[in-house]
Amino acid sequence: MKSTIRQFARAWTIGVTGWILLACGCATEPERIDSVTLHQDALSFLKYASSYPDNPVVRAQAIESLHEVAPRQGVPLFREALSDAHDGVRFAACMVLGEMRHEASRKQLARAADAESRSVQAAALFALHRLGDTSRTTKLAELLLHDTDEATRANAALVIGQLGEEGTIKLLDRAAQHDRSPLVRMQALEGMVRLGDESAGDRLTLHAHGGAGQWQVTALLAVARSPLSNRIPLLESRLEHGEHLEIRLAAARGLGWNERDDGYELAVEALNYEPPSVVIPAVSEDDAINQMMRIRTMAAFALGAIGDERALPALREAMAAANDIRIRLAAARAILEILNHTNPPTLMAVDVPEG
Repeated sequence: MKSTIRQFARAWTIGVTGWILLACGCATEPERIDSVTLHQDALSFLKYASSYPDNPVVRAQAIESLHEVAPRQGVPLFREALSDAHDGVRFAACMVLGEMRHEASRKQLARAADAESRSVQAAALFALHRLGDTSRTTKLAELLLHDTDEATRANAALVIGQLGEEGTIKLLDRAAQHDRSPLVRMQALEGMVRLGDESAGDRLTLHAHGGAGQWQVTALLAVARSPLSNRIPLLESRLEHGEHLEIRLAAARGLGWNERDDGYELAVEALNYEPPSVVIPAVSEDDAINQMMRIRTMAAFALGAIGDERALPALREAMAAANDIRIRLAAARAILEILNHTNPPTLMAVDVPEG
């Protein structure tokens, strides 16, 4: 599942590691990785991050990451997060439990559908719809088209897009064309392109080529996971000619989702990105520390999508030693993505009861 807390933390869009090149031109043997131990360490870190007290964005991102890479192991944490103090964390928990059609959480989700936060309501209605209760699904259209809060409308657009029903394209298109918020319009386009709408794909392609930096990243990632026929040429172009490093890393991640490793070297190098003495252009105008966090995080995400186990030593180091928990979390997720891709599923399986 794509990020469900964009409106709570939009800024978090949002040498060869493992080998040492010698002067003689030869390389050392690749470092041997204990896959089982590394898997356990990365999973433990994601579980820790899901209850990280100092930053709800970290908690929500950990929940989303666990859903992507270790959903059954994360179920108890998802259910616990339904009682989190922060709307964004509860939103993420409702969404992932809905994606899983987690029947044992039905009563908690029904209560969440009456939450004070209308964004949490939207996510809970999505989950109930996935569990077969469609009695209040039509409220999502009201939230999308008429709610006064930008974040609620954006979340409603996200939820409607995740329902996966072609009949919602016209509803989303209405928001994409008429909503005053660029965030809501973009989220509606993402939902439409997820459903294979070519007109939305054309509009996202324009954003990916010439929109504002953060919207280029968003558009690239949406197109990359769509069935659009032009996605590979677009990603190749943005990887080579992207105006900002973040855009090129988004293209690298998108290519990874499409079984391409074109951006591997770029992502490996960017995992250790240091701010230059002269400020370089970025997708967001923020300080060098936040830019470093964002680039390193995006590099880890790209390496996870590419799935090349050569990146594991560098990602393990980032998970253990990075000075920002968001970078460590991204590295842990990437490690699990790679191990899930390169190891038989039974090797890493840990069964968790449904209740």
